[in-house]
Amino acid sequence: MDWADAAGHHQACCNEHSARVAFVDFVDGVWERLLRKEIVSGTAARFCNYPLKFLSNFLEVDDLKQGLNLPQKSNDDSQPTVPPVEANQARALSLAYSFFHGLTDLVLKKLDYPYQLGLPKYLEWPNDGMWVFPMNEWFRTPLEIEAYRSKKDHSSAYNFAEGRVNALHEVLHKHSLRCNAQKSVRSAIANLSAANNNVRHTYRLASGMQALQAFTLLFIAYTGMNLEQVRTLEWSGEYEVGTVRQKFRVVKWRAHGKKQSFEIQSTFLADFKRYLELRSYLLNGRQCKWLFFSLGVRGLGQPGQLKYYAPRQLYQRLMRIDSSLPVITPRQWRSANVDWMLRKEVPLSVAADVVQNSEETLKAAYVAGSPETHRVEMTAFLDRVSSVVLEGEQVRNASQEGPVGRCLDYGKPKADGTSGTVSPDCRNPEGCFFCDNYKVHADEHDVRKLLSCRYCIQKTSSLAASVEHFDSVFGEVLSRINELLVEIGKRIQKPELISSTTRSIEEFGELDEYWAAKLELLIQLDLVSP
Repeated sequence: MDWADAAGHHQACCNEHSARVAFVDFVDGVWERLLRKEIVSGTAARFCNYPLKFLSNFLEVDDLKQGLNLPQKSNDDSQPTVPPVEANQARALSLAYSFFHGLTDLVLKKLDYPYQLGLPKYLEWPNDGMWVFPMNEWFRTPLEIEAYRSKKDHSSAYNFAEGRVNALHEVLHKHSLRCNAQKSVRSAIANLSAANNNVRHTYRLASGMQALQAFTLLFIAYTGMNLEQVRTLEWSGEYEVGTVRQKFRVVKWRAHGKKQSFEIQSTFLADFKRYLELRSYLLNGRQCKWLFFSLGVRGLGQPGQLKYYAPRQLYQRLMRIDSSLPVITPRQWRSANVDWMLRKEVPLSVAADVVQNSEETLKAAYVAGSPETHRVEMTAFLDRVSSVVLEGEQVRNASQEGPVGRCLDYGKPKADGTSGTVSPDCRNPEGCFFCDNYKVHADEHDVRKLLSCRYCIQKTSSLAASVEHFDSVFGEVLSRINELLVEIGKRIQKPELISSTTRSIEEFGELDEYWAAKLELLIQLDLVSP
């Protein structure tokens, strides 16, 4: 309709003739954009099919497209969905987490207004948070607070900068009459009192719905589901959690005679259980067949299916807080989910199960790799830390002890003939594994070195351009470490030593001293996360 008005087709919806004229003109314009490669064929087809369907239904005609050559979707323009830049993922998820956890605490713990909602540190807001009040405009950004200082507005009694109600003398200049200023302050105090004395106050319910929408974004990000899948998930209240593979949990339940399930990372399970508490609070005993739902304006309506526009509403609020935050679509979250699993060496078959797709679909549509990791050259990273590695080796090699074991003749590397890609190199620990002078003892000391080395290598997997790139650089090293551990397990009297040491490293961070220093350096360089 916007295009029709701009193009002078003001009667486009009046009758079949004017609709046909406008539609022909519109299709010509779409073809021009397609030929200029501004859009792909699938987009062009959608641009034409949607108005055609609307006009045909609205005017009750079925021959508007007769004789027209409409664009058709081509398989040639299907490109893999590129994962969003990891920094943007982190920004979106951290904001969603702040909304979900902070607002859930507000309603479930029955905390008082004004309420300080914690926010991510990267925003650099005062006290890393913002004050929330029980009103339609429930928060203000620092820029909005500054802009409102010089304006007269109905909420002048609320001090969003300090989280309190202003004193009378602070608002007199915003009112022409003293009595209006007094009324404004009294009204604000009464509103806070009403919200703090009613655990189901309308604005508490509204805050709960904001938290629900934030969790919906987190759920999409962690499960890789699309919006329609999330909207149609039914719920019964009774569920069970099972372990089908390491670090993942499957949630199963039966709702309305149908078995349903989804798979999530084990670290996300606590958040899901927290969401179920929030869901119970919002429904307050009412029945709702949907796992995710809507409650109308300010949470006062009847439970219904989650609205299609709910994610967009959430992003609008998040973008008030972080104006440069890009919108990440469910398809992009799915791509990021797959990319993360593959970089963590999760098999493609497992990734397909988690996101409920075939392996072929993942390869064609989602295995594209993050543009951020593509820009990072693994060789540049190794050069960056090689001088530190050499410095550490010089101290240890005085006693012929190295970061991954022992060296019989330091400085004279000799290939053992077992690797075609990794050359022995005294300057890099990974080169030791394929050197004829390398030895390792079957004891706790050297086992911790090997496991610490493996842990640090796995932590840097995100810096590779792709899974294939990582395998080409470190695949043989990881395989050799695993082979050595198997051999050590055969020779030591306590085979459980390897599993217990692995647990102490991965769960409690008790790395060998050398590798602990390496990991700390990587964290300080912002190359890996803690």
